[in-house]
Amino acid sequence: MKTTKLLLIILLTIGFVSCKKTHCYPFPIKLKEYYYPYLKGELLKFTNNSNDTLTVEVVDDWATDNNNSLPSNCKCECDISAGFDTEIDSNYSLKFMGRISIGVRDGGYCFLNCYFYDDSLVGQDRFEISKDNVKKNFARNPIFGDTIYFEKRIYHRINNVKIVKNKGIVEFWDKQRNCNWVKIE
Repeated sequence: MKTTKLLLIILLTIGFVSCKKTHCYPFPIKLKEYYYPYLKGELLKFTNNSNDTLTVEVVDDWATDNNNSLPSNCKCECDISAGFDTEIDSNYSLKFMGRISIGVRDGGYCFLNCYFYDDSLVGQDRFEISKDNVKKNFARNPIFGDTIYFEKRIYHRINNVKIVKNKGIVEFWDKQRNCNWVKIE
């Protein structure tokens, strides 16, 4: 009888534990606003030393809400992300995209990606920075600092990208145009 009760308690405990859910949290909008503070419909304007103007419209501004639940014994993780996409500038054939992704596996990690697509070239210029061991309070401060500067040795068209806290992409080098584009405030 004791063995039966013990077995029943063990089976019920296993049943309750396996029904427990892991709730994923939504993306902290403040973190997106630190690096990509753009809204759908916003025009991003840049000028160069020849007084040319490059203008792209933000056509998508998003963040995952992850209001889903996963089984607690699942080996999966709650990945959350936010970002923006622009249209292609018709004069310069250039499109921007930005992503921030956060995962909770192995102490947490965060990636910030910045993409530039040239409609006339095959390929893209992709820039990425990552940070491991990110804690849940990362939304309270900019985990990549106040300024991010990307520079690559090999690239298609865009290089030397500068992202500033609360301003977004403020400057980049355009090899095809042989100029530095600076954001118009």
